[in-house]
Amino acid sequence: MGKSTDEGIIYIMVTTVTGLIKIGQTGLDKYENRMKYLENNGYCNVTGLKRFFAISVDQYKEKEKLLYEIFSKSKVEDSELFALDKDLVKQLLLSFAGTVVYPKDTNKEKEFEEVTTKIRKRGENVNFFRLGIKEGEEITFKNDNSIIATVVSKCEVEYNGEIKKLTPLTRDIIYQTMGKLNPSAKYRGPAHWMYKGKILTKMMKDIYPKRIDKEEEIGKVATRQFAKKRSSKKRAPLFSFFERGIKIGDEISFRDDDFIIARVVTEREVEYNGQIWKLSPLTRQIYTDRNQGNSSGSYQGSAYWKFNGKILKGMPARYPKRIDKEEE
Repeated sequence: MGKSTDEGIIYIMVTTVTGLIKIGQTGLDKYENRMKYLENNGYCNVTGLKRFFAISVDQYKEKEKLLYEIFSKSKVEDSELFALDKDLVKQLLLSFAGTVVYPKDTNKEKEFEEVTTKIRKRGENVNFFRLGIKEGEEITFKNDNSIIATVVSKCEVEYNGEIKKLTPLTRDIIYQTMGKLNPSAKYRGPAHWMYKGKILTKMMKDIYPKRIDKEEEIGKVATRQFAKKRSSKKRAPLFSFFERGIKIGDEISFRDDDFIIARVVTEREVEYNGQIWKLSPLTRQIYTDRNQGNSSGSYQGSAYWKFNGKILKGMPARYPKRIDKEEE
């Protein structure tokens, strides 16, 4: 069976300038020649282009246009160059239904998990110096401004004579001392500290572009990128974070305990305690761990989690006509 006439390749190339990449598209039979030309001749006076990632997808021209819309703020004038994290674009391309062309023999699902973890860790590990916070400057605890720590290295602070990273400091010294340790005893340290009145995690989002920030464009991705018609048989719609304007990287909290926090990693999944979950099984596991499970063991996950104080189930869908992501 022949290839679809609407199938082509979207590629990412890196340049000699750190953080500057090229995003482009080409036909299936033109990819190799296009790569060799760009590698030998450069693009828009930028030289040293090298292949980084390429995937064959349907509706490739339309998908490229949407990528350009999503990352428009990072686009370099009237070109195909972007001042952008290459892994962020790769993560999005890996979520498309398609076949990885470069690197060859890439396990698509495994690679998606690895690049997602890479982006998440980069965003979780605070680097004070990169945030513009100098050695000797002070940060304050979010819930008590009288608790102050002094920056002593790019990722450590001094508090009460001890040198600590933020996460163990938050857990062991602060919440344990206060007697408010959450059931998991796990914390994202930077989320609990401020510099000049601004939460560190919010500062980090400006440095590490781990999210796609334009909610409307995310809706378009959810609507148009994974084009597969719904079955004519009616079924209850699956909960979608994207439809409600909740983005990758946003945090949701458990209805019964605000200290239990999960982070959105895909349209329907979250990361909690290092594992990827859908909401219903995660909710069941939390109640099971608390010995509070119901007799049926069934939960409508979205009814037990909140975003910005609102129960997910009660949040209206912004993109009600969205087409489900194609199952691979």
